[in-house]
Amino acid sequence: ELRRIGTRYSLEHAKAKLSEYSEANIEFHRTIIGLSKCNALQKMADDLFAHLRPVRRHAMRDSSRTDRSVVDHTKIIEAISGRDADLASDLVRDHTMRLSDYIERVWQHIDSETAMQRK
Repeated sequence: ELRRIGTRYSLEHAKAKLSEYSEANIEFHRTIIGLSKCNALQKMADDLFAHLRPVRRHAMRDSSRTDRSVVDHTKIIEAISGRDADLASDLVRDHTMRLSDYIERVWQHIDSETAMQRK
């Protein structure tokens, strides 16, 4: 399932179809979280995804973030398929921390953009 979701978009296709890729990106993350079979974790993630919608929209417009996402997802799929839990864990952590760093760098802009959209 992860391979089906993760390989649906090439680098070029992801950039051309940002809205679709953004939804597939969330589907990818939800699928990985679903593998945990932990309802509490799934609920937390769903709540977080809802709150991060403006961040996700902004991040997906940044072509370097989109490129990195496609590459990261491919590596994560390969690590999980190869049953390399340590590598998969490291890759997921790095992927998440890169998003965290990105959010920290651009939050002021995102916050301003969201406030203007509410007006």
